[in-house]
Order: sequence, then structure tokens, then C-alpha cells
Amino acid sequence: MDHQVFGPDNNGDGVADRIVYHYDFADNDADASDVIGYGSHVSSIAAGVAPRANIIHLKVGRDGSPFIFSSNIEQVLQWVVANGSTYNVASVNLSLGSGNVNSFTTTIFSDEYAALAAQDIVVSVASGNSFRTFNSV
Repeated sequence: MDHQVFGPDNNGDGVADRIVYHYDFADNDADASDVIGYGSHVSSIAAGVAPRANIIHLKVGRDGSPFIFSSNIEQVLQWVVANGSTYNVASVNLSLGSGNVNSFTTTIFSDEYAALAAQDIVVSVASGNSFRTFNSV
């Protein structure tokens, strides 16, 4: 999590200073390093668009596993609901591969989405991560 795109690591703790909080909900530890690079890639896009914004990196998948448990996603959303005002969270980006993204955007997390909306926190969910799976053009 010490990458040039996130800025310097002036305190030498191995985490870029713009990353103000990180946690791995899949392994329940503070090492949210992104071995695959997908979550970091998406975060770096956000960091580039908003160069003065801080980043909170919350990992939901295990490295090398194609499966993400909805319970991990729900824990992350609940964490943001509980800590959004503390960290002045403006947005949440869920970048998940799924055969049915609607299940992530409607019923399963509707109570968390409502709580985030009540805090004026914008939630975006990627819908194209399974593009090749469905032979889309």
C-alpha cells in the first residue's frame, strides 16, 4: 500500500500517507495489501481524479480467490456507516465481479445503502467486471 500513486510515505510505516485507514475484512487483519492489484488500481483512479482526497482501503476478497462473501461487503458498508463522519467519507466505490450486480445494488445491502444515503455518502457499484464472462461486445 506504499505506491507512488498514493503519494509519499513520510512516516515510513509502509503505507502511503493518503491512506488514512485500511483493513482486510476477508482475513480480519490490518494488512489490506492488494496482491492482485485490482482494488489498488481502482483506488488510484479515484486518487488521480481527487488528488487532495484521502483514501480508506477496505479489502473484502482473499488474494487469489475469485469469491467474495457478501458478509464481508456488508461488514465494510457497516463500517463506513459507523465511521463515515469520523473520516469525512464522501463516497464508496464497490468494484466487484458478479454475474448479477443487481443483487449487490438492490436487496442484499439496501439497509446499508439507505444509511449511507442518509449521511450523503455516494455509493457507486461497477457493473462491467464480468464483461468477458457474458461474451459482451
